[in-house]
Amino acid sequence: MKLNRLLMFTIITMLLTTTCNSGKGFGLSQIEHALAAVPNYEKTSHYEVKDEGILAFNMMQDGLISIHYLEQTKGNWKVIDGVGSLSPDEYSYIITGKTSMPFSMTVITTSNPEVDRIQILEEEAKHIQVEGIDLWIAYIGQNVNANDIKVYNKTNTVITP
Repeated sequence: MKLNRLLMFTIITMLLTTTCNSGKGFGLSQIEHALAAVPNYEKTSHYEVKDEGILAFNMMQDGLISIHYLEQTKGNWKVIDGVGSLSPDEYSYIITGKTSMPFSMTVITTSNPEVDRIQILEEEAKHIQVEGIDLWIAYIGQNVNANDIKVYNKTNTVITP
C-alpha cells in the first residue's frame, strides 16, 4: 500500500512539474524547439517557470550561457526576449531593467570556489548549479547596479568574486 502511494505521488509530481503555468502546458522539447532558431544554440540546461512564461538558461556552442524568456502564444512557445550571455569561466552578471519580460532579474556566474552566497540589495540570490557551473539568480523589482551585489565566502566576509 505504501508503495502504491509512493508511485502515485511520483506520477503526480512528474505531471505537475511538466505541465501548467496559468493553464499553459509545456515540455522541455517544446522549449528547445522554439530556441532552435537562436544562433549557436546547443541545449537548454535549466529553466524556471516565471510569470506567464519560461526563463531558459541555455548552453551555447561558443561555451557561453545564454538566457531567453519565452511565452506561449497560440499554442506555440516563442522567444520574447534574449536577455544576454554569461561566461561560466569568470565573474559575470546580467542586470535586467526594462525589457520585454514582465519582471526584473539579476543573474551572476562565478568560478571562484570561495563564493558561498550572494546578496543583491540585501536579498539572497538563489544558487543553482548547471552542468558544474554556479549560477546565482535574484528577481528584484527595483533598479540594481553592480555596487548592489555583495559576494560572501563561508566565513561571511565580503570577497572579490
